[in-house]
Amino acid sequence: MREALPAPLAEAFGWIEGFTNFERRTADNLRPFRLDRMRFLAGEFGDPQESFSIIHVAGSKGKGSTCAFAGSILREAGYRTGVYASPHVQSYRERFMLDGEYLTGEILLDTINRIRGAFRPDWFGDGSNPTTFELLTLTALLAFREAGCQWAVLETGLGGRLDATNIVNPEISVITSIELEHTRLLGNSIAEVAAEKGGIIKQGIPVLLGDLNPEAFPVLTEIADKRHSPLFRLTELRVSPGENETVEFQLPGGPCIHARPGIPGRHQGMNAALAARAVQLTAGKVGNIPAEVYTGAIESTRLPGRFETVRSGDRIWIYDGAHTPRSAEATAALFRTRHPEGGVLLFAIAEDKDVEGVVAALPDGLSRIVVTRPGTFRASRPDRVHELVSRNFPGTELIPDTEEAVRRVQELASPHEPILVMGSFYLIGAVKEVQDF
Repeated sequence: MREALPAPLAEAFGWIEGFTNFERRTADNLRPFRLDRMRFLAGEFGDPQESFSIIHVAGSKGKGSTCAFAGSILREAGYRTGVYASPHVQSYRERFMLDGEYLTGEILLDTINRIRGAFRPDWFGDGSNPTTFELLTLTALLAFREAGCQWAVLETGLGGRLDATNIVNPEISVITSIELEHTRLLGNSIAEVAAEKGGIIKQGIPVLLGDLNPEAFPVLTEIADKRHSPLFRLTELRVSPGENETVEFQLPGGPCIHARPGIPGRHQGMNAALAARAVQLTAGKVGNIPAEVYTGAIESTRLPGRFETVRSGDRIWIYDGAHTPRSAEATAALFRTRHPEGGVLLFAIAEDKDVEGVVAALPDGLSRIVVTRPGTFRASRPDRVHELVSRNFPGTELIPDTEEAVRRVQELASPHEPILVMGSFYLIGAVKEVQDF
């Protein structure tokens, strides 16, 4: 079971969560998202984001892994490094990492209490209040300054252009991928989503693009050209996946890296290469990092909810938050490779995702499937998901209550049959909440 937060820290996060939380309640449009509030908040506390160098990462998938790899590389290279990522699986503390460990509860509590002590209902003068994500972002920036970070790797929460993290002036901006997601907010086409995520591209600041949908590239190229931002692509690295989930890539003007990423999956090699190139491109601020540092960092990186495998007696549980078609395809391929005998699937997905695309990519060879809700955090339509899944997998069961669904998949799975929990990080958190290991 998860370690309970100390009561004062849980209460402090509860205060933050008491504000408008768009992770729980999806907005109807982008009007509630404003950078002026975040700029004001940062200014009230001396603009902490100016105290350290920053790598800023956006994308539809792979951004959390890319942030984790980049943070590991910087840490292994000897820099005090913070990583701010979302969402969390079980605890808000997961969003705040310092040198590969959770930020201490003492630093987090002191930081939140400092913000809380300064809070005024009329802070912005227009009757509005900060959002939960804005306050979490401010907490990260302040805590990283307090901890003496030299570098911070920041993951956007939603989109990019109006994301709270977009007040920063990074050393490099990274866009990992573009897929249809949050269509109500970001648009119904790849080009529209790309335009929103391309909003993190800053005037004159290099931008690195990952493995992109071809429709996204012209949009991002145009933004980079208008902002005179040097543009780099992952394709320059000649990334070569190897056997046993290894990867090899050549950093331009730098070492050749051969590693087996600590986060499972062949696709993680691409994320590791993207992170390594991002660090290399940071305007000479990190110097020449030797191959063994890159390799050691990539191989030691861990991240919850990315084909995370847990054994409980004879039972194998696999947790994967894949919630886009391409990430679901990667998870399905890895599951087939590691478990060709099949297994049981517990599946849920939020309603603002490409539900049909993800359902179409689910692994085949499964003995049974149970559809449930993605916890209580995200809006979902499990009845619609069940209908879609049942078209390809007759006999799929619908059990909206997560605790009941967990019991059911354990009943359905044979003693040595793996259970794959997939489709939402919020689902993973809800499942782990009811498990006793």
